[in-house]
Amino acid sequence: MKIGCQIGVWGGSAEDAVRGMGAAGIEGIEVFTNHIVPYYGMENEVKNFLLTHKIELTGAYFGNERFISPEDEEIVVSEASAAAEFLGKVGAPFIILNGGVSKNQKPDGFSDDDFKQLGKTMNSIGKAVPEYDVAACMHPHAGCMIESPQDLDRLLEHLDTSLVGLCLHAAHQVIAGYDPYEMYEKHAALVKYLHIGEIAADKKGALLGEGVLDQKRLMKAILDTGYDGWIIIESSKEGVPPKDYVLHAKRYIEEELLS
Repeated sequence: MKIGCQIGVWGGSAEDAVRGMGAAGIEGIEVFTNHIVPYYGMENEVKNFLLTHKIELTGAYFGNERFISPEDEEIVVSEASAAAEFLGKVGAPFIILNGGVSKNQKPDGFSDDDFKQLGKTMNSIGKAVPEYDVAACMHPHAGCMIESPQDLDRLLEHLDTSLVGLCLHAAHQVIAGYDPYEMYEKHAALVKYLHIGEIAADKKGALLGEGVLDQKRLMKAILDTGYDGWIIIESSKEGVPPKDYVLHAKRYIEEELLS
């Protein structure tokens, strides 16, 4: 099991985050696709930079507001494939797909055709990226089309889970007002990559282990499947420096959840 951190938690530029996390003993960094686009064609330099700072790139988070547009499917898949090609060349194993489009796109709700198209587009990405030794995972996210357990179940009617796994993070379900345990206890076997974070009763960030989530219950559901992949820290607390937050989370994971 390896522990990494999402760049949004650490803050700063990609280069500074790599330096800082590497120096702090964090094993992996997850970025957004906008962080890697400027480095397309510079994969050897990036790979050497990561090696120098003793940290792995775990993957990149890919969101696209055209996920449910049939006429844009080819464009979306092409953009995801370009990111996967870069990731594969630097040894990053995952592309993490955002949970569909923002709910702001369709405030009256999403149709069955929307869920069908989202599954189709994500399946196409899932078929394309293994060429680069990269796997796709879908991340249910607060404020997006797939945020509740029910949303996920609707998507799974159309998603080929042999092509696209799951990346769960229970804090998003708390924020959105849903049961944070249902996805874990129903679909843990589909998890290929894991985010971990904490949320307080007021729905603000909290130190890991000091919020409303039963972290041991969540992790048990994952570990009972034999999961042995990445655990990516993805939350923060106002007033706590990122490095302090991440090191606290790393210790908590190692000593309380994995020991």
